[in-house]
Formats: sequence, C-alpha cells, structure tokens
Amino acid sequence: MSELSTQSVQPTNIEEVVADARDAIPSLVAQIVTDIRAEVPVYAGKENGERHRVIAMAVTAAVHQFLDTVLGPTKHDPNVFRLFRDMGYGEAQDGNTLEPMRRALRIATRHSWRLIHRLVTTHGLDTAFLGRLGDALFAYIDHLDQEVARGHEVGLTTPEPDDEPLRSRLLAALLEDSPESDARTTEIEAEAMSAEWPLPDQVVVMRVSYHGHFPTVSLDDRVLLDERSNPAVLVSPPEVAEAVAEKVSRGSPGVRVAMSWPVAPTAAASADRWARRALDLVAAGVIEPHHVVHCVDHMTQLWLHAEPMLRRRLVLQLLPPLLNETPNSREILAETMLAWLECRDSAPAIAARLNVHPQTVRYRWKRINELFGDLLHEPEFVISVTMILKATVPMWKAGDTSDVTRYLEQTGAS
Repeated sequence: MSELSTQSVQPTNIEEVVADARDAIPSLVAQIVTDIRAEVPVYAGKENGERHRVIAMAVTAAVHQFLDTVLGPTKHDPNVFRLFRDMGYGEAQDGNTLEPMRRALRIATRHSWRLIHRLVTTHGLDTAFLGRLGDALFAYIDHLDQEVARGHEVGLTTPEPDDEPLRSRLLAALLEDSPESDARTTEIEAEAMSAEWPLPDQVVVMRVSYHGHFPTVSLDDRVLLDERSNPAVLVSPPEVAEAVAEKVSRGSPGVRVAMSWPVAPTAAASADRWARRALDLVAAGVIEPHHVVHCVDHMTQLWLHAEPMLRRRLVLQLLPPLLNETPNSREILAETMLAWLECRDSAPAIAARLNVHPQTVRYRWKRINELFGDLLHEPEFVISVTMILKATVPMWKAGDTSDVTRYLEQTGAS
C-alpha cells in the first residue's frame, strides 16, 4: 500500500486537518453504522447489538489508522488488518458470502470521502491534494477488502474454534506489550467479544510460581488462565482478584502469587511485568516471601529494579567506598547509611530502628563520613545514593555479592 506523503509535499496545515477529522470520527462512525444497518439487511440486527458494536469498532480503528498514514509514513498496526480478517472469517462461519461485507465497505468509503472532501474544502487545500487523498483512501479500502477476503477464505475451510483458544488469544492480546492506542483498545474489545468474556474497565494481572503442577483449584469463569509456563499467568476483574489469589496460593505447597494493582486492560502488559519482577525480587531476597505478594506494597522496589544494568552501573559509580570494605562492614555501614539518609534522625532513634546501641550508630556514622566526606552534603549525590542503597541493601543482606565481584573485576582490586 503506497504512502500518501511519498507522492507530494504535505500541506502546512495537514495536522490541523487530521485533528478535525479525528474529532469527527464518532459522528462519521454513527452515520456509517446507521446506513449499513439500513442498506445491508443481513447486518440490520438490533441497535447497539453485538454486530453493531463490532462494525463500529472496526470502522473506528480503520479510520484512525488511515489518518495516521495521512500525516506521513507509518508502520501499519497489524491488529487492524487482523480485525478485518476476523470479520471475514466470521462471515464465512455464519454462512454469508462476501457481498454484504463489500456493500458495507462501499458505504464506509462513501461517507469517508464526503468527510475528506468537506475538510479539504474547509481548510482551503488544493484539488490536487484532494485527489491524492482520494487515491490513498481507495487503496486503503481495497487493502481492507483483501483482508476480509483472506479471512473469509480461511473461514470456509476451518471449523469454528472453541472457547478455550479464543480465551487464550484474548489473554495473549492483553499481555502483548504494545503502546496504548485506539487501535489496541479496539483489538482487545474485539477479542473479548469473540471469547464472550465481559471486558471489565480494569483488570488485575497475577503471576503464580509453583512446584510440579499448577494447583488444582476451581476458578471463577471471569478469570483468564495460562498455566503452560511457570510462573503461570492469570487475569481477572479486580472484584474477584483477592479471592482468586488466596485460593490459588493455598492450592498446594510452595505456591506464591504476585498480583498487580488494577489497571486498564490496555496496560495489562505493564502489570504483568510488575508481577513477574515481584517474584524475581522475592527470589533475590529483596521482597519478603509471602504467599501472596501485592505489587502495590512494593512500588518503589519495582521501580528501582526496573533497569538492573542501570542499578549496577550506579552502584559502581556511587558506592566504591563501601565495595572496598569487608563483607560484614559493607553490609552494616550500608544499612546504617540508608537509615540515616531516609529519616535524618538522632543516633538513638536510628539505633532503635536498627536494634543496636546508639554508640554503635555513632561509630558507624563516623566511618561513613570518613568514606564519603563532603559528598554527604551534596543534594544530588544524597538523592541518588539513597535510591541506590534502597535497591541494593536488601540484595547485599540476602547474600548477593555480584556487585562486589563486578567491582573487583573492573578495578583489579583484591
């Protein structure tokens, strides 16, 4: 499919034209759906019914993608084309020919062309550019028609899938790490509709580590599960998530569940990263090993460990004085330094926090001042070292000496 911008220089106000076009999408979609229901009998159905919603989602996604191409060369979202292939597949499964879908595409083309013509005239663009826009629109619609035909051909030879593959495909769509967009929202809504899964406004993602086999427990039908890997993944509505986590965690020995906080369905991939990272941090000794780990209670650690290579680089940059200490000295000095940086309290208060004698805190703090000197009075250093200690001290206390090993290898120290 050719790109419009490769054929000519874009008008200077093209972004304004596209913005106005996006604002007009809801009314455009309403007009298209109304005419399709009126002119294509097989698509009449009831207003706001399932077919109505699918058509509206498809048109919305397609229009947004076409407008993206108007602004300049762009990578087409494959999910939009897959949506039209799925519609063609559904037509075949319903016993329909391609004629109703092609009539619907002609109606969509008619209304889209009217909108383009009106906007080009309103913004004073020349007729030559209008012609190029028309060529691009017709080429784009032709491509959608080809996708529909491909799906229809597959549907004529493939039996209708059962619910489990559809739910698996929905789960895969939710966990796909793609930028949030209207097209992505449309894809998830379409997959949820195909799987007959009521899509909630928010979801909770859980990762479950286990020994042997996944716990044999009965789960709410609103829960999506993929147990083929370890950790397994579950996605559920927030209102049942806590009960699901408790049930799964008690399903067999050695099970641990890390659960995200509620997020929009389009952010499920991010929530999945948090849950997986939480399990990793439990294994590293950074997070306490509860049966159910709530990511919301460990946001700072999840954030600080989001870039392991960056954390290691900052350790080597900021903490050489501690890395040169003996293992026991390094651990107790780092713990004391972090406690002081976090609360800036008196020696007795810090001593109570660390469960040591105040004089011990004073001795340690004297040693810390000898190691770091004036850096302890530089605000930027204090902020950075507080964060890196917060991320690193739990690892050192858990016995992870990889930072020291890297430091010794790089400096040749012994």
